[in-house]
Amino acid sequence: MPDPRHAGKDSERVSDRTFQVLGAIRELGDGPHALRAIVGRTTLSRSTVQRHIVSGIRNGFIRQPSHGHYALTEEPEDWTVPAHQALPASGARRQSLAALSRDSGHTASLHVAVLTDVPMQRCVARSEVADPPLLHGELGGARPLDADAAGHAILAHLALPHMDREQRQAIRARGWVSSPGPVAGTSMIAAPILRFGVPVGALSLTAPAEALRATLPHCVRSLRRAVTALSRADVQPAN
Repeated sequence: MPDPRHAGKDSERVSDRTFQVLGAIRELGDGPHALRAIVGRTTLSRSTVQRHIVSGIRNGFIRQPSHGHYALTEEPEDWTVPAHQALPASGARRQSLAALSRDSGHTASLHVAVLTDVPMQRCVARSEVADPPLLHGELGGARPLDADAAGHAILAHLALPHMDREQRQAIRARGWVSSPGPVAGTSMIAAPILRFGVPVGALSLTAPAEALRATLPHCVRSLRRAVTALSRADVQPAN
């Protein structure tokens, strides 16, 4: 009988392997690509990659235009990656947000990528230090990826027409991006959360424009540390 103490870790490894395969196909560029090339971009065995590719085809993430060759779906029916599968467990997310907010002195938010045929983002968690709170909007509402810095951070790692190649490369090289905030007079900076090269979300900091500008170098360092920690953390076990 399987040891229940290891069940969570097994689920986490399965999720990481899935993102490793998706990331490998993405890194190879516009497809299709031979199975051997995909395997070579991962640390996985050929049989493991094949299993995850079959699952990806079944769920609409991967297509097989010819025998033995695979590519990411160009217009997937549902590229939504549930937050509990793509990101660390809720406790780790809350701790990371609270630490980022305390360290920066500004409002920290977690955004999840919703990569459907109309790519969107959802703000699913927030940590406030301002009293009264700076942001009052309800969590969970969908916003376009080109609406703000959080969406731009995700877009920079996707080959979509919403952002040109030069802009994507500039954001990737910098590691973060800025924009006006969701409330008048505020600014936002954000950085992507990547799992094996796949953008599953973003972290953002929002503050009055002058306050963010005055603390920008420190805020960027805090933001980088936080997204690195979340990108490397174990994901929440699948239900």
